[in-house]
Amino acid sequence: MKKETIVFVHGAWHGKWCWEKYFKPTFSSHGYDVVTFNLPGHDRSGKVKGINKLSIGDYVRALEKEVQKLDAPPIIIGHSMGGLIVQKFLEKNSCKKAVLLASVPQYGVIKTTLRFLKKPHAYPALLGFNLYGLVDSLEKSREAFFSKGLSDADLKEYTNQLCAESYLAFLNMLLPSIKINHHLNIPMLVIGGKKDTIFLESEVRDTAKHYQADLIIVDDIAHDMMLDVNHKKVSQEIIKWLEQKPPTA
Repeated sequence: MKKETIVFVHGAWHGKWCWEKYFKPTFSSHGYDVVTFNLPGHDRSGKVKGINKLSIGDYVRALEKEVQKLDAPPIIIGHSMGGLIVQKFLEKNSCKKAVLLASVPQYGVIKTTLRFLKKPHAYPALLGFNLYGLVDSLEKSREAFFSKGLSDADLKEYTNQLCAESYLAFLNMLLPSIKINHHLNIPMLVIGGKKDTIFLESEVRDTAKHYQADLIIVDDIAHDMMLDVNHKKVSQEIIKWLEQKPPTA
């Protein structure tokens, strides 16, 4: 007997592939129907012509279309930029439960951007409107997304699948101005990683507090919590949270 449907929303530079190695089979084996999809412009790796014209609004509409295909409200799990897409989705739409995984905080990516500006490769990428330039090597990819313990083979596999990201979407994320609506009416879990250098533990805690959500901080894992070493800890924590019994009155 199937439980609920989970819709996974990937983050910047990624595609649905990031869920399909570990998370999709894990959640399927626990009885969930799993939906993964590519955000617009994220269906192939490397540079993507025209991607800079896509907005966060375009990405939210893509999620809305996926949810509209379903017979019942799903559980939605969003990673990084995908977490922001879920937050924006909940301004006008609801779902059964939501999980924000290493998510963009409700106040946006200004702090993250300032951290990135300390890296020598950041200025050419940002001034050249080429966000792919932030992640287009093994070294840059590991520094942004993964722990030092990730194998070189896995790092190469994942880095080769990364794609460009929209500059307009990046601008939208600086100050996203999220209106709280359905966020407080559904169960929500916020998860962060101790080794995440993109969204720090303090920022993850801010997000959980803002939405009055449950909070889990996972040790020994970096930003790409669905692919990094110890990804099993993350999926186990999510499943445990999804399947906990509500408190009795």
